[in-house]
Amino acid sequence: MIIFFNKLGNSWIAKIILGSLALSMMAFWGLGGLTNLFTAYNNDALIVGKTVISTQQLAQAFDEERKNLSKQIGGQYISPKKALELGLLEKVIQNEVAREVKFQIKEDLGLMASEKAVQKYVETSPFFQDALGKFDKNIFLAFLNQRGISETMLAYQLKEELAYNHLRETINDLAYAPNELNKLSFIYENETRDIEALLIKPSDLKISEQPTEEDLKNYYEGYAENFAKPEYRKIKLLSLMPETMHQFIQVDENEVNRLYEAEKDSYNKPEERELLQIFFKTKEDADKAHKELTAQNFEEKALALGQTKEATNFGFTPKNQLMEELQEPVFKASKETITDPIQSQTGWHIFYVKDIKPAEIADEATVKADIRKGIVVNQAYDKLTEISRQAEDLLGSGKTLSQTAQELKLSVNDIEFTDIAGINKKGEKNQTLSPELMQEVFTLNKGDVTSLVEYKNGFLLAEIVEVEPVGTKPFDEVKEEIVALFVSEKQKEKFETVANELLQKVQNGASLEEMAKSMNAQFIKEDKLLRTTDNPTFKILVNALFAQEKGAQNAVITMAPNNMGAIISVVHNIYQPDSNVTSDKLNIAKIKEEQFNALVLNDSLYEDYMQELNARPVEKSINRIRELYQGQE
Repeated sequence: MIIFFNKLGNSWIAKIILGSLALSMMAFWGLGGLTNLFTAYNNDALIVGKTVISTQQLAQAFDEERKNLSKQIGGQYISPKKALELGLLEKVIQNEVAREVKFQIKEDLGLMASEKAVQKYVETSPFFQDALGKFDKNIFLAFLNQRGISETMLAYQLKEELAYNHLRETINDLAYAPNELNKLSFIYENETRDIEALLIKPSDLKISEQPTEEDLKNYYEGYAENFAKPEYRKIKLLSLMPETMHQFIQVDENEVNRLYEAEKDSYNKPEERELLQIFFKTKEDADKAHKELTAQNFEEKALALGQTKEATNFGFTPKNQLMEELQEPVFKASKETITDPIQSQTGWHIFYVKDIKPAEIADEATVKADIRKGIVVNQAYDKLTEISRQAEDLLGSGKTLSQTAQELKLSVNDIEFTDIAGINKKGEKNQTLSPELMQEVFTLNKGDVTSLVEYKNGFLLAEIVEVEPVGTKPFDEVKEEIVALFVSEKQKEKFETVANELLQKVQNGASLEEMAKSMNAQFIKEDKLLRTTDNPTFKILVNALFAQEKGAQNAVITMAPNNMGAIISVVHNIYQPDSNVTSDKLNIAKIKEEQFNALVLNDSLYEDYMQELNARPVEKSINRIRELYQGQE
């Protein structure tokens, strides 16, 4: 795992920022390789405080931003010259300045993401996960190798980026956004389309061809790995659990009687009274209020005197939970009566006894049965330790598991053939066979006995009776599986041809919905579809759908990899957003500022740091970048 050193600062502002951690890895490291165009002109291009950004670094950032923009508009190529016209170089300069400003703020505030936050990000990042969604160290190491950075360098960069995720949204990477660039982005993001689609899979195809016996045997031999069976083992199992020790324990009735006398009161439930109370500081106040109190207005009067509902309503209360001075007067009072004022060390109290729950005396036989049970449970653990040692001694002397169990007066269970996961040939899982036990079972030979394996509150012992090695299931047993495999292969063989035939029919005017019904396939209809759709089917195809021309004659088919399926799609209507929008609507930076204007860091702080750091471009180097990119179409 990665080594991380730095600790998170303790400032209150750090806690706010670290409350929301998210990172765009691709935005941070970029999408492409280094730009070599400016190697020969690697002069200073931008100075921010003590930080100097070279022409090569700035050119690299420009190229990465250009590629990102290209991706945002459906993969259309944007030349360096066009990117310059759109104001992309100014945006990149602003980005670099903003980055350095934020890092300076970080230094002053002592911000740094914690080691756990960084480690959690790496382990949960989709960039480093395998097909099952689990962290894969090989993928992680390949990522580092591809980008030519060390684990330590990555950890340092992540700490700064994670701590500044919130700052990225709060002070923004741009002080302004060029209108032409914003307009392009606005139109792209707000275009909508009416879409119909037919989702078909190979399994939707009907296959009339039936396999011969020879076909089935060829499939059986050719796909032998599909019909492999795991190694199975038959075992004898001895469970040493506290409950199996109960038979060995003799309870002393004299001890039961002694414990009963000592503990019987704890089994009884004392009388409880539902009480309302009003507290007064002086006797004069208590006497005055007492004259006006009734059962009906008691709580109302308490609230009128400024006492809270919680302080007034005691609920059902046993005698021993009241102050000593209050116990006798309150528990002598009758149900639905109001006591006289009672003095305590804190003041004066008046109680209303709303209800009474009489004491409950536990049945002697029930209490003694509970005591016996407790004695057995306590002694069972001592007996378990003793029996476990005896079992180890007997097995060490050469006894079999059955002989050991017989001498200890315990029973052994015969467990039929199971695999290492504890699943038998019927597919049933034995929950008693713990993973720790089975791992040991599958490392031993026939006749061997495992060591004592902890299980819940006890131990397990197993003897290997028989071993059935890995093999292939008999032909007759898997014949139905082979037929299904044959049909599946034929469906995959015909799928692409059939899918293209269906596409031709759609282009000639056939209804996608009717076609879906006839095939029992999935039909999907979506009006005013946005590129940011949450529909999982369209989300995968969104770029292709938004590059598609309108009309059934322009229907397209998108094949999923490995013949897993295909989608035939038709675009019925395309709605372009109004491009004559105000600059305020187009200004992405201002929109972000409105969303985050309630947060701690704001534009004034950002501007203060800008002035303090005296950020300035080196015009000669910036112009050199412009000159070299102007001619690149």
